[in-house]
Amino acid sequence: MAAGGSTAGMGRAQERLDAAERFLQEAEKAHPVDELRVAKAELGVAKAELGVAKAELKAAPQEEKATAELGVAKAELGVAKAELKAAPQEEKATAELGVAKAELGVAKAEWQAAPKESKDQLWKLVECAQAAVDPSDQPPRFRQFLDEQRRRDEEQQSREEEKERKREDEQRKILAALETSRPPSVHGSITPSSAAQGRENEFYNLLDQMGLSWPPELSTLECSSSIEGTHDNFTFSWKRSTGLSTHFEDLSMQSEDGGVTSALLGSGEDIDEEEASHVQSADDIEEEASHVQSADAREAASYGELCSFLQKRGFDAVVIGNGEGLPNRLLFSTYAHSMRQQVLTVKGQAVYTGMRVYGRTDLVILDNRGRQGEVRRQRVKLGIEVKPADKIGRCEDASNPASREAATQLIGLNINNMYNTPPVLLTNLQKIHWVFYISDHEEHPWFRMARKKFSRFIDALRFVEEHLWATNKCHYEFGRGSSPAESEGISA
Repeated sequence: MAAGGSTAGMGRAQERLDAAERFLQEAEKAHPVDELRVAKAELGVAKAELGVAKAELKAAPQEEKATAELGVAKAELGVAKAELKAAPQEEKATAELGVAKAELGVAKAEWQAAPKESKDQLWKLVECAQAAVDPSDQPPRFRQFLDEQRRRDEEQQSREEEKERKREDEQRKILAALETSRPPSVHGSITPSSAAQGRENEFYNLLDQMGLSWPPELSTLECSSSIEGTHDNFTFSWKRSTGLSTHFEDLSMQSEDGGVTSALLGSGEDIDEEEASHVQSADDIEEEASHVQSADAREAASYGELCSFLQKRGFDAVVIGNGEGLPNRLLFSTYAHSMRQQVLTVKGQAVYTGMRVYGRTDLVILDNRGRQGEVRRQRVKLGIEVKPADKIGRCEDASNPASREAATQLIGLNINNMYNTPPVLLTNLQKIHWVFYISDHEEHPWFRMARKKFSRFIDALRFVEEHLWATNKCHYEFGRGSSPAESEGISA
């Protein structure tokens, strides 16, 4: 009869626990969540678990009583913790004492259930729990142990605080040293054509100033499979004779006049606000603009057909090979700056001004932020540099002049560009087409130059559309200088 009563008691206790758990689930799923209701529901579950533990103790045989009593003690600790969580602020101290007493009960139950060889060790836990409940009950040796432990903790905290102060002082000294040793703005300038011919060392200096590696890394981005055949591709037949001929592989795209349309050429300011402090005199700009070479006659012969091909594909393409419609015949004129060493979100980093990069490409494709054909650097989505077949050479070779020219154009187009991250397509309009672009990374160096080769112009263009334009990233921090607030030592 007693066994049946115990079983029935356990059944009722389990039913109460199930009901409490359902009430807790309802409280947690309510919207909005009532934290007090959840805390009370958790207390109900804890009390129901205590009821189950007591029923199990009642039903346990004599040899299992100690283990069952430990279960009851742990359940009582769960109730005490739930009461602490649900208690109002003015009753927290009393509830904390209840938790301490329950922990003492668990310690005693564990000691009671432990084998003889472990009892001495477990009794120390009982003494610790007893001390938490009533410090006056602490034995002298234990009080001495607590005092020593408290002293060691205070000494350790003091050492940590001193170490942190020293670290902060060291950081301040480093920042001060960097600021005092900060070099003045590096005078000098470079154009894409001069990077390709005669000023190779300045080109490598530019890369060093910006923290960029050479040659650009080969891209691992996968392209959509090339469509075989000649449909919708573009090639140009280079001939040294006067009678240059062109050929569209899609005859439906044939241009009627083949000439360079100047009606679509626009103009616009291209000097960034950030560069206002670097503005030079008109004589200096005119003199430097004279160093931007005019387009090769054979290259220029291809511009009209290529521009017409792109326009008929729906692109806002413009020929600017000779600086048509550009202020001072320059597409970009900007100062390079060193790459930040820490993550880009950290403010106040030391940034050094490097060379001025200025020049243009042969053709550009523009975005839709402006009138058709209105050329401004911030509108450029793609720069195209055309080279005759005998001039482009092997771009796999790091010393190739055409690669240096395209890389300089890439840098000039992307420095502190808030709107686009334009790649540069270097092409001989036959079977060599290289796409140069800026890639960003989660570790330093944050920006790198990358390149990918194609055997068909249309495939290179498709790669730009699908992989570079589609991400719609703007590497605003690339080559960016300090803001006025940062230059004054203020985080911004």
